[in-house]
Order: sequence, then C-alpha cells, then structure tokens
Amino acid sequence: MFKNYTNLILIGHTGSGKTTIANKLSKILNINFFDSDNEIENILSLNINNIFKLYGEQFFREKENEFLIYIKNKSKFILSTGAGILTKKNIKIINKIGIIIYIKLDIKECIKRIINAKNRPLLNNYIKNKNYIDKIFKNRESLYKDISNIIIDANNKNINKILKDILFILNKNLLYKNEKNKNIFK
Repeated sequence: MFKNYTNLILIGHTGSGKTTIANKLSKILNINFFDSDNEIENILSLNINNIFKLYGEQFFREKENEFLIYIKNKSKFILSTGAGILTKKNIKIINKIGIIIYIKLDIKECIKRIINAKNRPLLNNYIKNKNYIDKIFKNRESLYKDISNIIIDANNKNINKILKDILFILNKNLLYKNEKNKNIFK
C-alpha cells in the first residue's frame, strides 16, 4: 500500500490533536519529531499570531513551504503540520515526503478545544465570523481526505486508542514493526 517511506506526516484541523499525537508517536517509534508551526516560530523568533499580524497569511504559507523544502530530504521523522499547510505547492512536496495520516475530528470538537486559544490566528475571529470558519473547515476537510494515505477517526477516542489505531495500520503494512510497539499500552 505504501512506498518505502520512513516519514509520517500528520494533517488535520486545528485542535485535532496532531501535535500531541505526533510527539507521543515519535517516542514510541524512536524517530524525530517536528511541528511545522513551532519550527517556523523558532526560526522567526515570533509566535504565529505575530507572524500573521506583521507579515500576513501568505508570508506564513511561504515559510511553511520553505520548511517543507528543508525537511524533505531528511528521514525517519514524524511531522505535525499546521492546519492550512495544504497549498498546491506544499501538497506536491508532502506527497513525496512520506505517509500522510489525517487525524479526523469533527469540527464542533475542534472548535470546543481551541475556542479560547490565543495562538490560532484564523480562528481568533470565530465568534465574529462563524460562516468564514465553517467554510475553511469544509474546504480543508476535502483536501485532507484527498491527500491522506491513512484516515484516523479521532472522535470519541482517547490518545492511547488513537495511537493504537495508527500503530496497528503501520504494523499491518510492515512499517515500523518492532517488539517495542506490540505491548506498548498494556
């Protein structure tokens, strides 16, 4: 089913748990972990809100592209992406990097998790512009489904169940199979 990839890319809506899942999965699989948003914040020494305020969304998307170009030749890593990373340019790169795992979580649950977050630039105006946010979520949903190799339904599941689901699929396809994974949650 999968090419000979050693990299995993987690995609999904803001608040779906990508970063938490990727971080824990990287420890289980003993591979490097990257979060594209955090990497960009570190490079620019600014948080995402300030990047958006000072330079705009397009600038941030260009920085995402630059980061993907930088990381594409590395191996044995898991990448948690920002929710809006799937631009045409970035999709071409992401498809070549590794196995794409979509962490699918209902929009209402995502909103519930992030409604009070101060570091979510496109969601800060959610209350003022609900229709705009709903449109973004719907557009991204179809992109996530189209590009993903694996879809993990995260609804009504705790982190351990989500990790088990991912590991089961990876093991089933002979990816990252090792003794360490077998009894990890017992």
